[in-house]
Amino acid sequence: MGTKKSAQKAEQEETGLYSPEVLHCLQQMGRSLSMGMFILVGGTIVYVSNGTAKLFKSTPREMQDAFFLDWLHPEDREKVKSWFLAGQHGEEVPDRYEFRGLTKEGEAVWLEVRAVPVTYRGRPAIMGFAADITARKKEREVLEQQAIESAREMQNLRDVLTTSIERCPLPVLVLTLDDGILRDVNDAFFQATGYSRSEAVGKTTVELGLWEDPAHQDRIHATLKSKGSIRNEEIVIRNRWGNRRIFLYTAEVVYYQDCMHVLGISQDVTDLKDALARKAESEARYRDLVRGAPVGMGEVDIATGRLVFANERLAEFSGYSVKELLGMPMEELFDLESRQEVRRKAAALEKGELPGPFQAKFRGRDGTEKWGLLALNLAGQGKGAPRLRAIVTDVTDQ
Repeated sequence: MGTKKSAQKAEQEETGLYSPEVLHCLQQMGRSLSMGMFILVGGTIVYVSNGTAKLFKSTPREMQDAFFLDWLHPEDREKVKSWFLAGQHGEEVPDRYEFRGLTKEGEAVWLEVRAVPVTYRGRPAIMGFAADITARKKEREVLEQQAIESAREMQNLRDVLTTSIERCPLPVLVLTLDDGILRDVNDAFFQATGYSRSEAVGKTTVELGLWEDPAHQDRIHATLKSKGSIRNEEIVIRNRWGNRRIFLYTAEVVYYQDCMHVLGISQDVTDLKDALARKAESEARYRDLVRGAPVGMGEVDIATGRLVFANERLAEFSGYSVKELLGMPMEELFDLESRQEVRRKAAALEKGELPGPFQAKFRGRDGTEKWGLLALNLAGQGKGAPRLRAIVTDVTDQ
C-alpha cells in the first residue's frame, strides 16, 4: 500500500502535479470563463482543450504536437515568441497578451491569452487560457477610428474657424470664457481698434482700455456665462486714439482649442447711428415747418385714399380737428365736381405728369363752402408706398 502511494506521488511530481483530474478541473474552469486551455513545452503544443481548438476552427488532435507559433499570424509570431521566452526565463511579463491567431482556413482571429510558467512532466512549460476577442477588437477599432475621424473633423473645423476669423471683414475676437483673455483677433479688429494681434493677444479688452464703460463688459460676460450667447448688443468703445465708436456685438460660447471660449463679432454702426440721428433731426425740423406753414397741408395714402397727415392750417380751413382728419377719406372734403377733378389730377401724377394748381370747392365740417387753390404732388417716392401730398391755399375771399 505504501509502495503504491509512493509511486503516485512520484508520478505527480513528474507531471508537475497536473494529473488528468487536475487538468480536467482546469479545463472546466476555462469553460466557465469561456476560455480555452493549452500547455506548451518548448513551443510545442502538448495539451489543447476542445475550447482552444474551436477558437482555431480545428480539433485537439490536429493541434496536438504542433508548433504553437505556426497557429499564429505571421506578423505577431516574433512578438509572442519573445513574450513566452521571457516568461520561461523568469523575466517580468504582462499577465495577459493580445495577438492574432490563424484558424485552419487561414482566417485571423484576435485572442486574449493569460499565461503562466509551470512544470509539465518535469520540464518547463507554459499554461495558457485563451479567449476570442475578435468582436471586442473590431468594436475597439471602430471606436478608435471614430475618435480619429472626430479629431480630424474637429481639426478641420478649427482650421475653417481660424480661416473664417482671419478673412472676416468685421472685427472678430476669441477670448477665454473664464478670465476674458484674448486668444485671437483678426485684421479687422486691428483696423477698428488700432491694436494688432501681437499687442492684443494675452490681454483683456479692459486692459486694452477699449470699454467706455467697463461695467458694461462685466454685464456682457455674466450673460455669456449664464446664457451662452448675446445678440446685437450695442456697445461703446474707445480705440487706441481715444475715438468713440458704437458697435453691435454678437457673441457665442464655443469649445475651441480644448477649453471654453467666447467667439465675438462686431459691426461698427457709428456712422449709421449718426446718419439716423441727422435724419431724425431733419424730419423733426420738417414736421415743425409743415405744422407751422401758412397753408393747409395733408398727405394721403394712395392705396386707401385716406389722410395720414394733416397740419393745423388744414384743420382750421376744413373745420375738422387734426385728429378727425387723420384716417378720413380726403374726397369727403370736396364737393362732387371737385372730387372728380382731384381724381383726374391724381391719376395724371401716377402716370408721371405734373398737373398745375387748380381751384377746388371744399365743404367744411359745418357745411360751409370754401374755395381753395389745390396743388398736388407725390411724396415719399423711393421710401415705401408713395403718398399724395395736397397743399391748400384759401382763396375763398378772392
